Amino acid sequence: ADNLYTTHSDVWAFGVTMWEIVTRGQTPYAGIENAEIYNYLISGNRLKQPPECLEDVYDLMCRCWHPEPKLRPSFGVLRSQLEMIRGRMSTLSSSQDPLYVNIGKDKEASASDPALRASFGNMDGEETVAGAAAAVTSDYRYIMSPLCLGDDAEGERHPDGQEEEDKSLLYELETEGEKRC
Repeated sequence: ADNLYTTHSDVWAFGVTMWEIVTRGQTPYAGIENAEIYNYLISGNRLKQPPECLEDVYDLMCRCWHPEPKLRPSFGVLRSQLEMIRGRMSTLSSSQDPLYVNIGKDKEASASDPALRASFGNMDGEETVAGAAAAVTSDYRYIMSPLCLGDDAEGERHPDGQEEEDKSLLYELETEGEKRC
């Protein structure tokens, strides 16, 4: 129904959110003006299946976008379906690069993580900075933690003079990116 917001419309939005996650943040309905989206959807158009999206996941998205709101799955059904899909997925083999590396771990845990060592070097000194710069500029799969850059009034966030080191790292990353362009 038009402009009626219910759990059924939330399920539609969840399907779009799933699509955005699978596409790693692409804009849904790109190239279609906001005023035209309603007619686009009423005509039966839906978001296309992303290239790397599992058929089961896309099928679940399409069920979220059913034209009849009452025929869309409930959140309980969505949860159980997603858990079943996750259970069928194989674990990431050690021979593959991880799609995400948590670099926010404590230093001891990070130093023992082989995937992190392979991606960023020995975790001490210049080699780490160079590895981080390479990850930011050449490999979109690694997500870097944002640098905390406040003004001097916010210095309490960096009690050990870390703020200057962060600014230096940011400068190095920016200049490295300019060299590659």
